[in-house]
Amino acid sequence: MQMSANNTSVTVYCAIPTSETGYNSVKLNVNHRGWGDSSGDWWQEYDMTKTDKTYFGKYIYSCTYTSPYDGEGVIQFQLYNNGEWQRQVVAFACTESNKFLSQTAFNGKMWEYDNTDGKWRSYNYDKTVTIHCKKNNDWIPSNCYNYFNDGATGDVYEQSFPGKTTTQSTINGDWYDYTITGRPCTTAIMNKGTGGTGNQSGNITIGDDKEYWVTYDGTTTTQATTVPANFSYSRNVTSGNFGTICLPYAATVEGAKVFKIVSTVGTGDDMTGINLEDVSSLEAGKAYIFKATASTLTATLSGNYTEASEANGMMGNLSSSKIDVPTDKYIIYQNKIRKVGTGVTCGQYKGYITLEGLNVTNARSANFINFEDTTTGIANVDINDNFDANAPMYNLAGQRVGKNYKGVVIVNGKKMLNK
Repeated sequence: MQMSANNTSVTVYCAIPTSETGYNSVKLNVNHRGWGDSSGDWWQEYDMTKTDKTYFGKYIYSCTYTSPYDGEGVIQFQLYNNGEWQRQVVAFACTESNKFLSQTAFNGKMWEYDNTDGKWRSYNYDKTVTIHCKKNNDWIPSNCYNYFNDGATGDVYEQSFPGKTTTQSTINGDWYDYTITGRPCTTAIMNKGTGGTGNQSGNITIGDDKEYWVTYDGTTTTQATTVPANFSYSRNVTSGNFGTICLPYAATVEGAKVFKIVSTVGTGDDMTGINLEDVSSLEAGKAYIFKATASTLTATLSGNYTEASEANGMMGNLSSSKIDVPTDKYIIYQNKIRKVGTGVTCGQYKGYITLEGLNVTNARSANFINFEDTTTGIANVDINDNFDANAPMYNLAGQRVGKNYKGVVIVNGKKMLNK
């Protein structure tokens, strides 16, 4: 089979058991022409990098290289110890009737080595899928056993996770979550029982979506990629206080007035604050500022799961793990605007202020947060729902002053620093 020349970028992974010893580095050895051809130009060796990922008790190594063709004749993984070759694992070697392995069969995939042999897995390095299971007495919650079907080989593997239990949803307690990280599966089966027996659901088909909502009535399995109707998220808040919110679904909010940042007033060292604009609903994956109007904030969700993205000068966190907030950004903490130093984190479904990509203006809007003192309580002095941008300005002696006056002034009955 003649391969075409195209200088293809190829990424290959290799999973090596943690029990494998006697080596401290891995190399990828590739023959771009075919088995039995010893031409030096066609044999290339590449260093593999040990990643911070593991896969069923195996270390994962990765390598990206440029191939002159859209297929290879030989693919070997070589184990070295202090530069000395120890042994090799042949993932593919062509024959006369099969001179090349097309890169569609291994590009972006992982060779799973089991000390003696192995097979290609359609491992998605960054893919995480969550299956939400509707709670009922016949199925959830209990130990949840899963059958994962490998989309690359058709093999059914990891037929059970003994004792693996779903976790109660952080969004709605009537649902339980099961998260699959880096799996190459295309099918999952949820079970109550032991050893994969008892009250088994039908096949749950897993594609490219992030979230799957599954119900099982003892006979029929129903799945969807959109959040169920009337599904909601709630948070205890203090009326009159400010906070941030970022949800993975579109939402309408009760119990709070919600704002997005639309501009900064000034820029750089001359920035005095930010202008906000009321919004009637939340876009999925985007962070917002809210002012609580009740003791509970309730968001009614809709649509598909969407990853968090930076927008409107803010960034949110959807992960159950806290994320680090970059230095020199801003958070709302204990009802105050705080400029971030080191060691500050952002919790799930909250956000922080980046100020990136915002328009710049010199005019303050009806909703304005003053950044002059980033430790000032914003509930009392920074946001005024009835702010009049054209209101007269007075100095501390009560004398009316112009817009060019520098120093502490009183506007709309509140003190602020005018630069």
